Amino acid sequence: MGWRMGAVAGTAVVGALAAAATAHGAPGPVDVEELARADGGLQVGAHVSPTGEQYVVYRGGGGSDRALRVRVRAPGEGFGPVEELSRTANAEMPAIAFAPDGAAYAIWGVATTGARAQASIRPAGGRFGAIVDAGDCGRFVDVAYTVTGRLALACSVSRSGSQPDSAATGLRDGIGQIRPSSYFFPDVFDPFIRPQVSAGADGTVAFAVAMLATTTSPPPSNETTTVRVGVRRPDGSSVNPLLVAQATEPRWLYHGGTKVLGDGTVLTVVGGSDGAQVHRLAPGGTAFALERRLPGTEALAAGTDASGALHLAVFEEIAPMVSRDSVVVRGADGTYSDPIQVPTGTGWVTDLLAAPDGTEHAVIESATGMSVATRPPGAAAFDAPIPLAGADVNDVSAALVGDRDLLVAWTTSGGADGRVLVGGIDGGTPPRLAGVRAPATLVAGEPGAFAATASDAMGMRSVTWSFGDGASSAGGAAEHAYAAPGTYTATVTAVDRAGNVAQEARTVRVVLPAGEGGRGGGGGGGGAVPVDRTAPKLRVTAPKRIAFSALAKKGLRLKVRSDERATVTATVVARARRATIARVGDLTLAERTVRRIAANRARTLALKPARRLLGRRRALRLAVRIMATDAAGNRATVSRSLRVLRR
Repeated sequence: MGWRMGAVAGTAVVGALAAAATAHGAPGPVDVEELARADGGLQVGAHVSPTGEQYVVYRGGGGSDRALRVRVRAPGEGFGPVEELSRTANAEMPAIAFAPDGAAYAIWGVATTGARAQASIRPAGGRFGAIVDAGDCGRFVDVAYTVTGRLALACSVSRSGSQPDSAATGLRDGIGQIRPSSYFFPDVFDPFIRPQVSAGADGTVAFAVAMLATTTSPPPSNETTTVRVGVRRPDGSSVNPLLVAQATEPRWLYHGGTKVLGDGTVLTVVGGSDGAQVHRLAPGGTAFALERRLPGTEALAAGTDASGALHLAVFEEIAPMVSRDSVVVRGADGTYSDPIQVPTGTGWVTDLLAAPDGTEHAVIESATGMSVATRPPGAAAFDAPIPLAGADVNDVSAALVGDRDLLVAWTTSGGADGRVLVGGIDGGTPPRLAGVRAPATLVAGEPGAFAATASDAMGMRSVTWSFGDGASSAGGAAEHAYAAPGTYTATVTAVDRAGNVAQEARTVRVVLPAGEGGRGGGGGGGGAVPVDRTAPKLRVTAPKRIAFSALAKKGLRLKVRSDERATVTATVVARARRATIARVGDLTLAERTVRRIAANRARTLALKPARRLLGRRRALRLAVRIMATDAAGNRATVSRSLRVLRR
């Protein structure tokens, strides 16, 4: 992550409706998805827009392909196509700011001497465009969007030759091209000036830097590190950079972040030889004052929640190479909680994120893998960590999705086989079902339309209709015919990528066709009607094996014969031969219903799966289920299995 140092671096029916199953479950991991492969040591960054779009930015670190790319997932959908930001070698991971409508401004530095930063704009609902000029910004950049609708920029400025370096800031209305316009930080000889921007709910913007105080070249033998913060207030006034803390070698100083509270208070966290500390600049103030000493030598200002509380990660080295990691919360009234230890085991916290409702997510890395520990609002302790990845994790980035969910992206080391993976934590909220529709009445043998849409912030695993007669269909939109009269309960089930389930049911009344005693009248005949309780005799001829190419091109052909007139439904289900990284279980590839086939006559059924369901060429096992239902509702079922050859 880059901010750790030293040893720890680095279902009940009511009439025609049913109550939806929407109870919250416990937090759990979501299915892992592979987004990309790239050569060498990969880097990754996770971001979430105010409109819920999830961004995963990544780049390769070796070979000839070092392009900076991004994939975006709209709420409730899958990740979209790859968008290329830059093919410039040594491009750093970008900082991204979002407008309330989802428009994005991304800016990134380039780790090449004398190279200028690059930027790109993505309009709401659009794609990233061409690279735009970022003025004389250098390698290190940060950007934020304020509640007053302004884009705030801070960047390092590395000058050529013997010229000193500096940091610069800029402000503009809305998302658009921005260049630094104010150079109010002192000029020093430091090519690694790291700026940070923080915007408060009142419109206050703080620009913070950690920088050397060296003004001579060559530098002195013992250089001094300083942390300075400048402020732009909502009324347009400014506070030139104020010295927060400094340390001269061999003493050291670390900037743990600057945050602006809702009333304009600016809090800056530092760590180092003098321990972890919180310094405060009051609204309208002109100097920082020490507010609190924290346990340990390092601390991170993770963020504020909706109540105005500031959540801090604190790190204590209790033995050589052993760190005790805790969380301290500064309440909106300025009081501090006791440290709450994170259950890291033999690992260490590499990031802490605080959601608006106060939920905390601690990302933990160790020699054996990566996990996330969650502390619900007000809880006295963290829940047990949830493992997400194994020991081959290379780089990790996380971003909040609402109050209870967490997007986690990471890369794996593996040379040319390096991968970009996405997973995370689902807070237990089930998916949302909407637009659930089913016919209230149907005529036996006539198809009816069923529809539902499902969405979840962390992505969907499946949507399935079960019609109450033994038949089912994958997907939110379905068509189904009931073979026999009666009252059926049709249930739609949505499962998100963490296994949380939502269901809704509809009651469907099925009547006989007109002239057969149905709603069209015409019962006729008089006298008792014999009761048929004998199921059809069903014969099925199916191949024992089929090539994948033939299945994809022509589909599967079955021969079906019944000894009496019947409606036949055939379903083909794929069962993968081995687990995959995001196993979703058996998958219904195709289903077909043929109404009132003639007695004792062979009928050929062709079932062709959608190409998107088949996926890549691979060996499969198919289960074929054929069900025949006669006019009295008696059913006969035959099952067959066959192999799909990988050719």
